[in-house]
Amino acid sequence: MGQFTRYWVAARSPRLDLCQTYAVRVPGIVLLSALISASLAVAAPGPVMAEPTPTGEPAPGKKLCKFSDQRLSEISGLAATEDGYTAVADGGDVLQIFDLSRKCTVKQAHTFQQNPFDPEDLAITEDGTVWVADIGDNNLERETVALWKIASDRSSASIYRMTYPDGEYDAEALLMQPDGKPVIVTKDLDGAGVARIYIAKSPLKEGQSVPLTKAGELKLASTGTAGNRFGVVGQKLVTGGTVSADGTRAVLRTYSDAYEWKVAKGDVVAALTKAKPRPVRTPLPGEGQGEAITLSRDGTQFITATEAVGQAPAAMFSYTPNKPAPPKPKPRDASGPGWFSGLDLGDIKMIIAALGVLGLVLVVLGVWGIKRSRAALPRRPGRSEDDDGAAGPPPTSRRRRRAEPDDATAELNLGDVRFDDLRHDPPGDGRDPWGTGGSRRGPLPREEPWRRGEPPVGRASRPAPRPRPSGNSPRARYPDDDDDTRYHPPAGGGWPPPR
Repeated sequence: MGQFTRYWVAARSPRLDLCQTYAVRVPGIVLLSALISASLAVAAPGPVMAEPTPTGEPAPGKKLCKFSDQRLSEISGLAATEDGYTAVADGGDVLQIFDLSRKCTVKQAHTFQQNPFDPEDLAITEDGTVWVADIGDNNLERETVALWKIASDRSSASIYRMTYPDGEYDAEALLMQPDGKPVIVTKDLDGAGVARIYIAKSPLKEGQSVPLTKAGELKLASTGTAGNRFGVVGQKLVTGGTVSADGTRAVLRTYSDAYEWKVAKGDVVAALTKAKPRPVRTPLPGEGQGEAITLSRDGTQFITATEAVGQAPAAMFSYTPNKPAPPKPKPRDASGPGWFSGLDLGDIKMIIAALGVLGLVLVVLGVWGIKRSRAALPRRPGRSEDDDGAAGPPPTSRRRRRAEPDDATAELNLGDVRFDDLRHDPPGDGRDPWGTGGSRRGPLPREEPWRRGEPPVGRASRPAPRPRPSGNSPRARYPDDDDDTRYHPPAGGGWPPPR
C-alpha cells in the first residue's frame, strides 16, 4: 500500500483521540481533588457547636466563699461530697488533698509522702475512691502522666502511670467513666483551641504504665464571655472536668465557660466526639483563673473554684446550668425555609462528602465505559497492545471495499486490496517509474514500463494499455476511463485523490 494511502486510511479510521481521553480525565482529576478535600474537611475537628444561650449579659455566679488557707491559693481540682468538698492544689513536694466544709474551711488535710509532678484535677468514684490527676506538663517534658488512687478512708495512695501515643501534652481535665476508665482532655497551649481526648486502652495497673489511645478532638470557639485574665485565648483552654454521680452528664470547663454533654450508657468519649446532641454552654463570667468544676450532689448547680489572682483570693462560685433550647417548631408554610435550614455544620460536611463519593463513582464508571468502547473499535494492522490496551490482530474482511474519502467513520480493511483496485500508487514492485518520489502530482513520464509494452511485475497476463496521447492535454496528463479500462476512480472524487 502506498504512503499516501496509508496516511489517508489512518486519518479516516475511527479511533479514540488522546484529546478525548484528556478531556475526560481532567474533570475526573478535579472531582477527585474535591472529594479528597471534602474527606479532609469531614475528618478535621470543627468548633464545638454549643446550644444557643440566652441573649444579653451573662449573669455572674453566686460567690459561695473564699479560701483563707494559703495552701489552696492554687486550687485546681474539686469534687462534691455528702458534707462538703474534697480539693487538690497545684505544686508542693508531697501529695496532699483537703476535705472542706461548705464555707471553704479546711476540715482535714491528708498528706502522703509520694511526690507528685503537677496535680491538676480530682474525681471521686461511687465507692469513695479519690483519683488525683497528676497530668500537668507546662514544659512538655514528661514521658508519662499519672493518676494517684487514694483509698476512701484516706489511708494510702498508689500510683498508676500512663503514656500518650503521639507526644507530650499538658492537661488539666479528668473525666472518670462509670466503668473505671479515665478520660483525659488536654489543654491546648498554642491557643488554637484544639483539645485532644485520650482514654486508657486497658485497665490501669499499679506501678505499671498503660498506653493511652486518642479517641477524638474538640475545637473550642471564642464565646465572648469576659472576666478571665487570659482574654480570648482563655475561652478556648480546657482547665477542668467532672462526671455526674449517675454517669449521665459530663462537664468540661474553660477559663470562661462550662460545656455540658448528655452521656448515654456511661460512654463519655462517645458523648464528647459525636456531633449530636450538642453541648449546652453556661457562661462563667468574672472568674480570673478558674480551673476547677464539679456538680452539686443534687446535680442542680455547677460548683467552680478559681485560683487567687493578684489581690483577689481563691474562691468558690455556684451557677445554674443553662437548659437545652427547646426544639424549633416546624414551619407550617410550605413556602418557608426548606429542609436545609435546619442543617448544622456536621450535616453539611456529610452532604459534601456524599456528593464527592457519588462524583467519584460516576468518574470510575465513565472511564470503564470508555475503555470498553475503545476495546470494541477495529484496529489498524500493525497496532500493538500498547496503542490502545487491546492485544491481537485487527479483524480482517475478505471483501473488497472501495475507499470513500468523505465517510469519516468507514472501516477500511485494505489488507487484501491490490493496487489495481484503487490505482492511487504506482505498481507495488518498489520502483518509482513516475520519478516523483511518491507524489502523484505533476505530469506522468512519457516512458513508463507499461506504456512501452513491458508488463509490470505480477501483471504479465493483463493486456497492454492503448498508446497514450502526446502533448500537454488532459488526456496526456491524467488517465481516465476512456484511456485505460482498468482505471476505477474512487467514489466521490477524481484524479488525483484528495490529500
